Amino acid sequence: MRKWNKKSKHAFLLFAFLVFIILILIVSNMIRLMNREEERYNVAQGSYFYNNENQLIHLNNSSGEITKHWTGTYYLIDNEENKYNLGNTSVVYDPTDYKIYVFGNNYQVYQDTTIEKHTKMTEIVRNVGASFYKLEDRKYLVVAPTIIDENQTESFDSFLLVELDKNGNATLLNHEVQKRTLHAMTIVTNEYKFDIANEKLYWGESEIDLKKVGGSSNEYKEVVKEEIKEPTVTPTPVPTPTPNIPQIDISDFPDNNSSGGSNNQVQNTQDKLIKFTRLKEVNPSITYIDVSYQVFDPKNEYVAVYLTITSANSEEEEKKIQINKEESSYRILGLSKNQEYTITLSYSTIDPLSSASIETVQDTVKVKTQEPKMNLKVSKISSNQITYVFNQDSNYQLDHAEVQLYVDGVLKDTQIVDLNQALTTAGFVSSFAHDGLGQEFEIRLANASYNGEIVDLSLYAKYMNR
Repeated sequence: MRKWNKKSKHAFLLFAFLVFIILILIVSNMIRLMNREEERYNVAQGSYFYNNENQLIHLNNSSGEITKHWTGTYYLIDNEENKYNLGNTSVVYDPTDYKIYVFGNNYQVYQDTTIEKHTKMTEIVRNVGASFYKLEDRKYLVVAPTIIDENQTESFDSFLLVELDKNGNATLLNHEVQKRTLHAMTIVTNEYKFDIANEKLYWGESEIDLKKVGGSSNEYKEVVKEEIKEPTVTPTPVPTPTPNIPQIDISDFPDNNSSGGSNNQVQNTQDKLIKFTRLKEVNPSITYIDVSYQVFDPKNEYVAVYLTITSANSEEEEKKIQINKEESSYRILGLSKNQEYTITLSYSTIDPLSSASIETVQDTVKVKTQEPKMNLKVSKISSNQITYVFNQDSNYQLDHAEVQLYVDGVLKDTQIVDLNQALTTAGFVSSFAHDGLGQEFEIRLANASYNGEIVDLSLYAKYMNR
């Protein structure tokens, strides 16, 4: 038998002591978590909220409960036991309530530049005065009776969630709007202005740098337009009147149908104009994405302008579409639900030396299509019968769908859905008969197809027979 020397004994004792300390820390942490006050909040039927993937959820036929996981993530479970991940912060809006509810840590920014930290649930009165909150890095909440953009082309009701990517592009969300902007935007309320891309809040005489509130990973750099210098005019022996050529803002499009003015003036003006193309907005739906863009090509230097659409799903083929330079919007069709796509705007020009075609990428953005709004719920239960209701989304009309009854995990019956009835407000209503035996009853949407292809909608409802 091997004998331990003195050094080995000391090493073993040190190792055992370290293991003992680690076990004490683990047990004490578990006890602390178990003794911590649990956060539980009721959510009223009819409320709206976004999950952690910015998908709008409407509790149309059910109420719910929000709980906080020990990791800090909030979850909402409705009466049909559907579970939604809300992330570390979430906003719940009930149209019948005069308050908006924020869950998770957030910072309220006041006009005098003071900052107040809120935890757990924050109640915000939405129809009196304006207030402003930083929820997370590059995520903000605007609350005011009047919310518009600085150009007064869009308005938003009651509140607006604003989430930036690292390039300063913003996703705008509330119960009515889900859109992504690809240009600098300023939000204006009755009390303050919010420069989104630069993360600056202007409240009265105060300018508040929101990047200093908890930090920011925003990498946006404001582009400063270079002033176009007037060409030098060489004096002539006989002075002639020089046309007064105004400064041209390259963000404005000229009127190609305008008349009047000398040919020289038009030519001089065109020489000063710089071609450009850019993405403005990307608005996703379920199976399509609306793209808003601008192309300014006064000398017809662009051979073609393209949109390239690449799916995160490697099984989907990349699409490249030539778009009209004279138009300003395009709808990309034939996309998959709940799928992330990369959209690239590019253009081609001719190299003046080699006459070869050169393609240049101008803008790139990632966007995710929406999940269809469908609902399957148990409406009535008796000792030998289960009645259910299924509603489908009019923007995602299925070709075929079935509802299946499982008892304790075993398939018992299948019914084919009348999809026309499922489009009505009342929905498709039907019943399963059963013998009353079993502990867990579950109904599932199965064998659903859209445009001739099978789709997985993961829609179910269940209850325990006690």
